Amino acid sequence: MSVSSTRRPARLRLLCVALASTFVASSVSAETINASGLRAPGSIGYDAEGVPLIQAANDYDAAFLMGYVHARDRLWQMDYLRRAASGTLAELVGTPALANDIQLRTLGLRRAAQSSWSATPDIARGQLRAYAEGVNLWVRNNPLPPEYGALELTRFEPWSPVDSLIVGKLLAFQLSFDLDIDYTVRLGAYMSAGAAAGFNGQALFFEDTHRVQPFDTRASIASADFHPTSFADDGKSLAAGVPGYTPEFLAQVESLRDSVLGNEWIAPKLAPRDNRGGSNWWLVHGSKTASGKAILSNDPHLGLDLPAVMHEAHIVSTDPAYAETMNVSGLAPPGVPSILLGCKPQFCWGLTTNPMDVSDTYQEKFLLNTGVWTADDVKVSFTDRNGVEHQIDTRHNWRMVTAADQGFLEPDSDATQQVDMREHLNDEVTDEPPFEQAASAKEAVMQVEYDTLTAAELRAMAKDRGLKIRPNDNRKKVIEALRASS
Repeated sequence: MSVSSTRRPARLRLLCVALASTFVASSVSAETINASGLRAPGSIGYDAEGVPLIQAANDYDAAFLMGYVHARDRLWQMDYLRRAASGTLAELVGTPALANDIQLRTLGLRRAAQSSWSATPDIARGQLRAYAEGVNLWVRNNPLPPEYGALELTRFEPWSPVDSLIVGKLLAFQLSFDLDIDYTVRLGAYMSAGAAAGFNGQALFFEDTHRVQPFDTRASIASADFHPTSFADDGKSLAAGVPGYTPEFLAQVESLRDSVLGNEWIAPKLAPRDNRGGSNWWLVHGSKTASGKAILSNDPHLGLDLPAVMHEAHIVSTDPAYAETMNVSGLAPPGVPSILLGCKPQFCWGLTTNPMDVSDTYQEKFLLNTGVWTADDVKVSFTDRNGVEHQIDTRHNWRMVTAADQGFLEPDSDATQQVDMREHLNDEVTDEPPFEQAASAKEAVMQVEYDTLTAAELRAMAKDRGLKIRPNDNRKKVIEALRASS
């Protein structure tokens, strides 16, 4: 790798603020990057405010240099986020993170990211690999950030394309996941109080303190197609359909709620109305502004964290595969190579989120398998709300069964499900002992990680582990050495 620092003439930079199509800034200094993994030399410059300007000959090199920049500015944050989402944060900070790790592994964001990687198109795969190579190039040629020294850590697990996908999954999870079990606990308290004091606790909950239905059918919207949902016409109430909750059931719900109170990723979902997140944007037409140019204001309502959730950058790619130069400035989460919200010379765009009820919690009934596995052990059988029977293969699911995720089950479903609490790993039926299955599980996860790494990254990982790799050893031999050392 060769790196040279030079002064650059003034260059256009997209000012990603409310004023659309304004390009006014200049690069204070730049360094030319010419490294293995780049298809052509590129450069990284920083303006007076520290915002990087990445100039590349193609989109793959732009992703490579973006990874290099993110590692330079936010490596610890990236490592923290990928491990938190993967359920391996305890490897960085120790036993205090174990409980959260177990819960995040149960949710399965890492497995979802690996599944997404298998379905990712080749062009996106190439850019994710290039980004990972850029991250790992910076790590190999620079000391680790001070956070690692404070924790007495001297190694960085090489970044992989799946790590970028898991960071994206975590951001999506924060914006979409909802967990309303706290309302079930409250409803149980209302019902218990009503039974003790002689009033209808369900009615008080649904028709007064936690009402979600319109009071009547009258509406201020003059439209024949608008029909508000209401039970006023037939005199029914949501309270009428609530089943009785046993003390044992409520104790289970309270235990589940209490188990996630300390999880920084899940606990906020228990109280969606407290510190509620949201997002908004507004536009002003050019005819209403002094400059004659439109104004876009966007607030994605992400957390005010330090370091910030997003990282600002300006990317220019002259990829010959496209007629138009990519010239974009804006914000991207560290760990992800793409600008999520920002501006081009012609327009700007923003992002908002619309919180919806996308998660249901339901009670499972397990029939535990204590003998040799059969074909039925890998199936979940249930009847949906329309009376149609379904079977779901559970081989690649842990204890959280996917029936509700596929939209078949109502929250109060009492479907009996037949599942084995051990994870099924292979498509064929097996009577492999549990401890051997656990070893196979670890091997399967490791193989996915190896498949996403480049040959250079695999060699770097082997070097970090103190393995002796000969220059003529091919990719297969390096992986075998890594597998033997695990």
